[in-house]
Amino acid sequence: GYGFSLEAEAYLNGGYALCLLFFMYVTYILKNLYIAMTKQSVILGTLFGFYFPFLLYALRGDSLMLFKGNFIAIILLFTVFFVGLRSIKLRKVN
Repeated sequence: GYGFSLEAEAYLNGGYALCLLFFMYVTYILKNLYIAMTKQSVILGTLFGFYFPFLLYALRGDSLMLFKGNFIAIILLFTVFFVGLRSIKLRKVN
């Protein structure tokens, strides 16, 4: 493996109850991102496209891998979105 896993972290921090709550929360987030993707939300749909495959990989690692990967994806997505939005505004002016 790659080190400590998400399941072990949740179990050591709160036992079986926290494991259950943590993965219910992750499932809830994943479900909402999927619904947003089916409704053609650009930002949330793109996050689902990153989050789903990365979550399958991050289950083998610790929570830092999951949070850092999601943070980088969100920052990259918003950077591309705002640069694109600025480019669209500049084109409308010209």
